[in-house]
Amino acid sequence: FFFLSDPGAAALWAFSRLPPLLRDVLAQCSVFRGSFDLRAARRVVALPPRHGEAAVVVALSDLVGRCLTQEDATRGRFTLCESIRALAEGARETRARREEAELRHAELFADVATSGETSMDSLALMRDDLDAALGYAHAAERSDLVIRLAIGLDRASRGSGLTTRQLAVLDAALEHAPGDARLVGRALGVRAAALRGVGRMEEAAKDARVALSLSREAGDDRHAVEMLLAVGTAEFQLGELDYLIRSDAGQS
Repeated sequence: FFFLSDPGAAALWAFSRLPPLLRDVLAQCSVFRGSFDLRAARRVVALPPRHGEAAVVVALSDLVGRCLTQEDATRGRFTLCESIRALAEGARETRARREEAELRHAELFADVATSGETSMDSLALMRDDLDAALGYAHAAERSDLVIRLAIGLDRASRGSGLTTRQLAVLDAALEHAPGDARLVGRALGVRAAALRGVGRMEEAAKDARVALSLSREAGDDRHAVEMLLAVGTAEFQLGELDYLIRSDAGQS
């Protein structure tokens, strides 16, 4: 009766009685903020080789049976309720394992964010995971991951841009940007849009100009067109159209 009146106590009771392996899997899965499938779980959850390749699948099935993880069988996806996720996240004995999983989670979503196969609709559903991964990558000082995740978050936002916090994280990453003209050009385009959204038009115009140059250098024609429009918009709002006229003349 006590458990029925206090679901939190029931969750704590069930979590405390888990075998070490299941507790470890649950702790690593707690890095997911939204639903996840088996492919994502296999990439994020790392177990000693002695457990075999099927260990993650078996463990998730066991956790579902214990009502500590929910499964949408029709979509092949798993979720953790917030109370269970918080317990798994805070468990001292599995904290180090969870922290290792955080970086794998960030690497996974950086790949998803910059994959040409991932639609805007799919990214929008992953927004919480992308944001969490951005925080992990920033803490790990992985500027390459931060930049890719910021690009994904910009796409996921459908034009509303990055938050002030996300913009600050991207700023820090761009100070140590990798030598990839296409990637940096796209990241500067994201920052230009975010700056334009908060009225910092001169900085937005500067970023858009550099992004345009890098996109042309990288042969990223589609992004170059987007940045040419971004430069034009910023210059128009600043009342300075000379740059755009010179740019058009140089391309003709």
